[in-house]
Amino acid sequence: MAMSAAVRAFAAAGADVTGSLLLAHSAGAHLAALVHVGPLRSKVTVPRWLASVLVDTAALDVPQLMAWPHAPLHDRAFGNDPAGWQACSPRHQIQQPGPPLLLASAQGRPGVLHQARAFADAWRTAGGRADLRPLPLAHDGMAAGLAEGGALAVALEDFVATLDPWTPTFVPPRVASTPAPHLTPHADP
Repeated sequence: MAMSAAVRAFAAAGADVTGSLLLAHSAGAHLAALVHVGPLRSKVTVPRWLASVLVDTAALDVPQLMAWPHAPLHDRAFGNDPAGWQACSPRHQIQQPGPPLLLASAQGRPGVLHQARAFADAWRTAGGRADLRPLPLAHDGMAAGLAEGGALAVALEDFVATLDPWTPTFVPPRVASTPAPHLTPHADP
């Protein structure tokens, strides 16, 4: 997987890979979510990573996505088999808590925001930490939001400031570092 290859390259260069963030957008965030929640985690040759950041993906609950009006690209990606939808649905594959999670979603995409909120709730119920940040950006504007001072950059900086890279295990939800005053972990804004 790409994450394993990147981590191997960084480690070979002498970097401490345990402070890595898995950050992905759109379809990549769907795949990153599958790694994050468990079924693919064992396939990643990384002992642990600090956190995952999933940016504006519509496919956190694939059966729900396919039941609602959706883009034709989702039909091509997920087919028409409900059993297959569940198998590739991060929401339905949550196995055990892992690294903390930031979900950044465009405010103008109610279906995506609904899925992000439900996924965050399910991750918290499983014992994980999930922070949800609705952002005033369009789906295609998320990359620009990473520019210095951009909405996504600020959300990411605030989230990372709450993480403890020296903790030998993942920061559990009730023992997490004190967040920045304007960030409320574990609760939707």
